[in-house]
Amino acid sequence: MSGNVATEAAVDAVRASVRQLKVIHEQDGTKVTHTILEPGEEVPWHIHTQVTDTFYAVAGPLTIETKTPEGVAELQAGDVFQTEVGQPHRVSNGADHRVQFLLIQGGGAFDFVPVEA
Repeated sequence: MSGNVATEAAVDAVRASVRQLKVIHEQDGTKVTHTILEPGEEVPWHIHTQVTDTFYAVAGPLTIETKTPEGVAELQAGDVFQTEVGQPHRVSNGADHRVQFLLIQGGGAFDFVPVEA
């Protein structure tokens, strides 16, 4: 599977649970997406085998849960949070309004591997 085909398959997996996701830049192993989560929407538990996720909150609160180590980060506009390669994480909107974030991914081939909650 080529990089673009693999990326599109992974993005399609996220789009199944999120209505508004747009890839705004992809080049040389780096990808930037803009995502809007409606109230109650989430990007389900998953890992990436090669890339780190760097979240930049545009409009919060954006909730990011992690395992190994377990934690919860609640980002407000302007806050930044990073998950490591192989770290299970979930992103959700528990607010009563839309939240937005930019996601910068890099370090290798992009993938989206679902994991148990």
